[in-house]
Amino acid sequence: MKNNLLYFFTIISLLSNAQPIYFEDFNSGIPTSMTLTDVDGFNPASTVISTAGSFSAVTILNEDCAGSVSWFNPTGIADDWMVTPAITLPNSTSGITLEFDAIVFESAYPDGVEIYVSTTGTSPSNFTGAALYSSTPTTPGPITTPIPGNGENDTWTTRSISLTPYVGQTIYIAFRNNSNDMHVLGIDNIAVNVAATCPRPNSLTASNIGSASADISWTPGGNETSWNIEYGSAGFILGSGNNINVNSTNYTLTGLSPSTNYEYYVQGVCSASDSSIFEGPFSFSTTFIVPGCGDTFGPYCYGTGAFTVFTASALPGDFINVSVSAGETEVGYDNLQFYDGIGNTGNLLYDADGDHTGASVLSTTGTITMYIEGDATENCDVPGSLPGPLTPIELSVTCITPFAVDVAGISMNTSSSLVLANGPFVISGELQNVGSNTVTSMDINYSIVGSASVFTETVSGLSLSTGNNYIFNHSTTWSPNPGTYDIEIWATNINGSNDMNTSNDMATGTVTVFANGAINRPMLESFTSSTCGPCAPGNVNVSGVLQGYQDNQYSILKYQVQFPGAGDPYYTDEVGDR
Repeated sequence: MKNNLLYFFTIISLLSNAQPIYFEDFNSGIPTSMTLTDVDGFNPASTVISTAGSFSAVTILNEDCAGSVSWFNPTGIADDWMVTPAITLPNSTSGITLEFDAIVFESAYPDGVEIYVSTTGTSPSNFTGAALYSSTPTTPGPITTPIPGNGENDTWTTRSISLTPYVGQTIYIAFRNNSNDMHVLGIDNIAVNVAATCPRPNSLTASNIGSASADISWTPGGNETSWNIEYGSAGFILGSGNNINVNSTNYTLTGLSPSTNYEYYVQGVCSASDSSIFEGPFSFSTTFIVPGCGDTFGPYCYGTGAFTVFTASALPGDFINVSVSAGETEVGYDNLQFYDGIGNTGNLLYDADGDHTGASVLSTTGTITMYIEGDATENCDVPGSLPGPLTPIELSVTCITPFAVDVAGISMNTSSSLVLANGPFVISGELQNVGSNTVTSMDINYSIVGSASVFTETVSGLSLSTGNNYIFNHSTTWSPNPGTYDIEIWATNINGSNDMNTSNDMATGTVTVFANGAINRPMLESFTSSTCGPCAPGNVNVSGVLQGYQDNQYSILKYQVQFPGAGDPYYTDEVGDR
């Protein structure tokens, strides 16, 4: 969990009547004071936790936590124990509670957790009483509809258990995963506290979120009529934020910064001497100011689902161009799109997943919409999700008063690495008609920087409307010596006329020509199966690694295996031996 919660428990005595006795957030891994026992001794089949053992330090939904796996090869029932150090409970008349956060990695295969208490030691044999809490699933996966108590949720959920029968004693608390062939259980923010008599608020939410304000609200925990709000930028330490006392269950935060992640907490005030534990944090993000001509936008992390990000417009008659300098969307699942006009009903100008760096999109209507066509799971806002943290999107918006004759250089496309023995080489590139006249003919040129020679090819019979791109392979090949070269490409003599805007003519790329020799290609191995739903992100991971390379720059061998179920049509006995 975030470090601010550790500070939260150290200052909570100043902020409420609940006194902390023990707290662990696993920010620095699983402490050595914890006792870990792997009774089952099985080998994991999961890629989330791939080494045998009891509980391991993992990150689930961007939270550092302790994780335990129950998906094994071969299958089996988990029996993993994590036990706290000795905790001495005071003789409190208010009662004592254990709270912890739990999550499962996959909703269709939900692990459960069992909580035991011992007063004698940390060995599993010391925990002889009945479980104080159990969510161990009795229904096998996959589960299409969640069943209450049959495994934990796939979102972080706080569980609370009374330890009042143990007041005045020294105890050990055990967390046990006893699930059968599920996936991964996560445990976080273990806290033992003297119970507060003032109940804490719940159901925190935010609405009407703008670039500088947000409406927040919550549900009272009891009959309290006053609440303390503390808010700040995401990750702020509780006690160091902005504080407000209010007499209603809603409030409008103002003076916020655009495109910023915020968090807030709420504390119920029952009397001058009785306040609840702070509830939270609840996270929200302010919106951005829609970019206009000459503006930059981002870094922007997209959320889940399909939605319009912004619509930008130029003056009537002008073009508008968007150039992406950085940014990724999840390969195979989330696409970045740009449309002419407002919303996603106009002409689709750009539609791709993966890395969008270098993309340039021109709208000749003067209005362009950025749109995310995504699914409901992983996204840029979840750095712990598969296939891992995604680079936020950054772009610039340029408005163009069009010239009648104007062809822009977009890119020099010849491979950046060449081997001399494969020469001579073809120089390729991409040009775009950004003028208002249709292009029917032009001269395509390339030159090696530092050389006076210009190689020209005339092309005709074209019909490039405004915004159309032209990809070419130049008819004059290049025969270099080994070395590194900058190559420029551009167009001239457009429709028999001069280009009226030379500022955007040139596109340049760097090429290294290697002397004859062996080329080392990495060899990748991938294990997957058509019977394995959780294996799909592994395929996406491989695609994410390879998307920046050409097919002749690597080799990959994929093994189709027989787990978690039999029936993969491409499985062979050799794979089993492998």
